Amino acid sequence: MEIVWLEDADQFKNIASQWDQFLIEEKIYNPFLLSDFILTWWKYYQKGLSFRFLIFYENNRIQGGIPLYTGRRRFRYGLLRMLTYIGDGVANYTEPHFSQSVPSSALREALERRSDFDVLCLKDVRHSSFLISGGASSFDPGRLTVRTVHDHYNWAIDLKEGRDVYLKAIPGKLRRDLRSRRRRATQELGSPRLIRVSGEEEVDKYFEIYVRLSHDSFQKRGNKSTFLDPRYVHFFRDFLKMMEKKERLDAHVLKGGDDILAVSFAYRFGKGFHWVLTAFNYQFRHLRPGYLLIEDLIREVVERGDDYYNWYGYERFYKEQWCNLKEPLYRFECYKNRFYADAVRTLEVLRNFLYRQ
Repeated sequence: MEIVWLEDADQFKNIASQWDQFLIEEKIYNPFLLSDFILTWWKYYQKGLSFRFLIFYENNRIQGGIPLYTGRRRFRYGLLRMLTYIGDGVANYTEPHFSQSVPSSALREALERRSDFDVLCLKDVRHSSFLISGGASSFDPGRLTVRTVHDHYNWAIDLKEGRDVYLKAIPGKLRRDLRSRRRRATQELGSPRLIRVSGEEEVDKYFEIYVRLSHDSFQKRGNKSTFLDPRYVHFFRDFLKMMEKKERLDAHVLKGGDDILAVSFAYRFGKGFHWVLTAFNYQFRHLRPGYLLIEDLIREVVERGDDYYNWYGYERFYKEQWCNLKEPLYRFECYKNRFYADAVRTLEVLRNFLYRQ
């Protein structure tokens, strides 16, 4: 087993197709590991950061890896040299993937070789990852100190029993509200229609509309849209168009007559519908266009033969209303400096104690 650290994005570009092929062969349908995602994020966010991509080879074939970068960040109780996931902030999963031929000790060995970071922080790691299910036990606490913390949940809708069975299980108040809002939308605008958006030009067009709707709805609710950041806009525009070009995108617009009610983007990589961006027209908030969109998307997901509608992480009231499946997501931290790790533990215990008083 050969451990290689790529320290320049151009080095990764040379093997990007091999990396993507490895993911597909391993059936790792994680869009946040795709080379398009990695390189597009790096294009817009690289300033002040250092590229660090860990790759494992066996007989000149890729057997696993994880895209990382280093940069000085305020972390917990100090300014540290942080090693973290490329795509931080837009990646909903931040875990490595290694084939079965990679020993559990390989990550520890790779990290021990580096002296340019104080802490590795991966914010969104699924329970199925070897980091959570036992791989962390291979770390020597004398050299690297590991912490795993249950941080939040991944939300989804399980549609294995079909749309009708699922809809009967959601709260009765929500079902009645959906019927009422759909009738009202039909009376005011005409029956709402879910339209599939296809082609890079159309995706670009509706992404611009999405950004405007996001700005408007957040502003009118007294909040700020993340799409006020130009880098955020440029990243998603480029990446969504790349995903569309490779037939890895689901884009939709919900219309009532000639009016746009909501716009939605989801990743189509592997099985299931993986919902990543949605915005609604605040002018029609009385019709609850976001909820009408969800109902129509559920119908489409089932009609095309899928039974999993993924909403990714963090708790929201609407997710609690709709989702019947939630799975824990963890924060994985690996400290070079054991004394700092011990200090963090002590301060957090103290903070939790004072908070309960």
